[in-house]
Amino acid sequence: MVFLGQRHFKPLDNLIWLSAGTTYYFSVFSYRTDNESLYSNSSIGNFTTIRNPKVWYVDDDGLNCTADFTSIQDAVNASMDWDTIVVCNGTYAENVIVDRVLNLTGVENPLLDASNGGSGFTLESDGNVIQGFTISGGGILISGSDRNMITGNIFDASRIIVVRSSHNTIALNSFQNQTVYGYIEIEGTQYHNAFSNVIYGNHLVKHYSQSSMPAIMVDAYAFNTNISSNLIEGYGGIRIKSGSCTVANNVIDATRQFEMMITG
Repeated sequence: MVFLGQRHFKPLDNLIWLSAGTTYYFSVFSYRTDNESLYSNSSIGNFTTIRNPKVWYVDDDGLNCTADFTSIQDAVNASMDWDTIVVCNGTYAENVIVDRVLNLTGVENPLLDASNGGSGFTLESDGNVIQGFTISGGGILISGSDRNMITGNIFDASRIIVVRSSHNTIALNSFQNQTVYGYIEIEGTQYHNAFSNVIYGNHLVKHYSQSSMPAIMVDAYAFNTNISSNLIEGYGGIRIKSGSCTVANNVIDATRQFEMMITG
């Protein structure tokens, strides 16, 4: 903690001399210019400056990198907005809730195992990056969360669900081994639409013939979704139930069921 002492500030003073991550205590006083003995002052207040963005490392067994944590969720809980969390190769049986602005990057595709239920990542904040993971089980839930980037991941029998969220990008991921559900589903509600989400350059392979779910599903109230340059193999295809969507340059090599269905 630091006491500011007696200093005179103007309302628009640039306090660049303050240190990051420090609590400062202050008191505000005023006085008459013609008689400084006549003054009033406030009680002691305080504020804490924000530290610079930090990089945290996670390793499940401490063998792959020098790490701050063995759990991804512990790293998220310790972080602040704009931090980066680097997750080293390993297996993490977790359901991670992200509630601040973070870049979560996997090194050598660490496995996030959510096969016991729930989502691997649940995004509740805006502006996150999730890249470089293998995610099995629950996948990623984006709920009321905007402007996230999901890229360069492997989804193994898992999926991405986007609910009441806008301006998210799902790009250059691989999806495999899904049996019952589809892989990517976007939906809004009547009073909270999903706008302008992008599904680009993904590779989706779905071989289970008894599932009627498409590989990519744009449900109601998910307007202006852009689906482009994806490769879809096996069963399923694309189903769209919302208006003003763009579908372009996709390759759908579907051996059975529908390849494209537009009902909105």
